[in-house]
Amino acid sequence: MKRISWTLVLMNLLAFAGFSFAQNSQLQSGKEIYITEPVAKNRVLAAGKISVEAPIGGDLIGVGGEVRINQAIGQDILLLGGDLELNKAPGQDARLVGGKITVTDNVPGDLIITGGEVLITDAVTIGGDLIVAGGKVDMNGTVKGNVDAAAGELLMYGPVEGALNVKGGKVVMAARVAGESKIAAENLEIRSTARFENNVLYWNKNGSADFGAALAEGVKANFNEALKAKYSEWESKSRLFARRITPAVVAYKLASGILLVGLLIAFFGGFFGRIGGSARTEMGKNFGIGLLYILGIPAVIGVAAITIVGLPAAFAVGGVYGASMAVASALTAVVGAYELNTILNKDWSKGRILLVSVGIFIGLKALAAIPVLGSLGVFVLTAIAFGFLIQAMRGKVKPVEKTPQTDSMVEDMV
Repeated sequence: MKRISWTLVLMNLLAFAGFSFAQNSQLQSGKEIYITEPVAKNRVLAAGKISVEAPIGGDLIGVGGEVRINQAIGQDILLLGGDLELNKAPGQDARLVGGKITVTDNVPGDLIITGGEVLITDAVTIGGDLIVAGGKVDMNGTVKGNVDAAAGELLMYGPVEGALNVKGGKVVMAARVAGESKIAAENLEIRSTARFENNVLYWNKNGSADFGAALAEGVKANFNEALKAKYSEWESKSRLFARRITPAVVAYKLASGILLVGLLIAFFGGFFGRIGGSARTEMGKNFGIGLLYILGIPAVIGVAAITIVGLPAAFAVGGVYGASMAVASALTAVVGAYELNTILNKDWSKGRILLVSVGIFIGLKALAAIPVLGSLGVFVLTAIAFGFLIQAMRGKVKPVEKTPQTDSMVEDMV
């Protein structure tokens, strides 16, 4: 009965995620998706690899490991994944979240990006505002509106018609900025091609910066100590900078992780044991489903919370979602341990499973400490684990049969 109730909850969450598209959209998932025929309606796609080779008339939500948009989208675009390429303009706004993101065509409205590595080519014109946060951002296109950026390394080469608000580690300014500029950086470099047509307020950790001939006539660049607070706030939140973690904090997190892992094995070991070894069979599909759950549900909760009818559902869904995220690393570690148990054709006891799970848990925490790529790797593994569990609770996973070991067979015969 417990399995059925959790299955219904998760299925309802996934269904609820698309309620705003219910009347005129189509949901499609799989290992690989290729859109080769024109689509008039909205489309929601979840797969390991997605390639759009024909126009889509409505909105597009794409969730996948690799996503390529090569034909026009009539309205808004929301892409979530590992490697994203926007090679054809949306009709309006574009929102992109991924590890590596490349934009090569115009965006008529706003462009919002969060990614490990972001490249906006010089062929791009953004009609609205650009909001970007990432590890490395290489901005070569033209922005008609304002720019709000935060990055470990920001290279600004394309002109900005509006205002500029930048926080980052290394900031290279080589662009023309028409509006007012606020820049807070650890290392600010002003190139000869830079041109500021309005006043500049800046803070540079290395001291004052030489703007040279970059300032238009009558324009001033003033060092502003108040911007240090903005930089410090960004630095404290950014995973691109090392944080001091005390031994007590490490011990607490490790103990909490071991406790969670132990509880999962104690209460759900039988369930994990039955499905162990199956996660690798459809990794692309599992990743797409897991990504849709991890990134899609918060948006659904936000939409539901603004309506009186949807508020109770938002609290219920938020509780389930929050609990699942709290144990995400432990769940991923346990799934990995049972997966290894089957792949290696072992028959580990719960004690051995616990040790392996704890080892994987520690490995995930160590991997997450690596800037950008490490965090992205953990995110991908977690998405695969969640997608696999959702499929398993829906009864879509077939248990993998183990090959009997020689020692076990001899003991049985004796």
